[in-house]
Formats: sequence, C-alpha cells, structure tokens
Amino acid sequence: ETPILSVDDSDACEWEKGSIYQPWLVEHEGLHYNFYNAKKMPEWIEQMGLATSNNLFDWNRSSSNPIIQVTTNGYDERFVADGKVFRDNDHWVMFYFGVNCDGAHIMVAFSTDLVNWTTDPEPLYKAGGHPGDLDKEHAHKISLVWNPADQTWYLF
Repeated sequence: ETPILSVDDSDACEWEKGSIYQPWLVEHEGLHYNFYNAKKMPEWIEQMGLATSNNLFDWNRSSSNPIIQVTTNGYDERFVADGKVFRDNDHWVMFYFGVNCDGAHIMVAFSTDLVNWTTDPEPLYKAGGHPGDLDKEHAHKISLVWNPADQTWYLF
C-alpha cells in the first residue's frame, strides 16, 4: 500500500514534513482536489495543502502550497486545519478551524478557483462559549448539513 501523499515524497516541503492527514476531496470539472492538513515539527504548526489528480492515483502538489497559511497574531496563528470545501453559487467556501492561544475557532475562506483563497480574519465561531460546555476551549471539527425542506445550510 502506497500513500497518495507522503512526508517522504521528493516534492514534500518542510512545512509538511511532520505529518500529512485529514484529506477532503472535491471533484470539479474532471479534476480532483485533495485539501489536506500538514504539520511542521517540532513547532507543531498546521497549514492547509492542496494536491490535484486526474485519476485519483497520481497526485501533484500545488505550487501555491501551503494554500492557507497560519496568520501571525490571528485566530489561526498555530493551526489552519481540517478544511471542508463546498460550492456556493459562483465561488467556493472552506470552513476550517484555526488555533491560537485562546483555543480552536471556526474560520472561513473563499475562492473562485480552488487554489487561491482569501481568509476572513474573524472567526465564524470563537472558542469561549458556555463555561461548562465543550466549546469553552475548542470550537472545531465542523459538519455542514443541507436541509432541502427549508433550503438552509446548518453548521454543527
């Protein structure tokens, strides 16, 4: 069994040499997009990578990697992780979680081509919810569900 991406690949970069995980696959116009977490150690900085494939066997890393980087002094200054990409009319939306010293927050980024992303510096949802609940420190690992009955997306 050979992984589709490995930290040992000749084209793997320093920012992803610690680990590669959490793929999210999207197909658009015959091309497959693999959005993945990658970590740099020993700092444990996670950023979002992209690889594409025409056949799901042979993958090419994007020359724009990491496509979403951590932001100095931002809500995502340590992690940009677990990207989930969805089409919204004429553009793409990526929900991800960002981590800083205050915890994990739900963040969002936008793209028209699946390669170049613009992040919103403010979280959609900040850690620090109810003091007795799970989101006191970490608000992350999102799910997005479409309800056709009321034509609404629900974020969990």
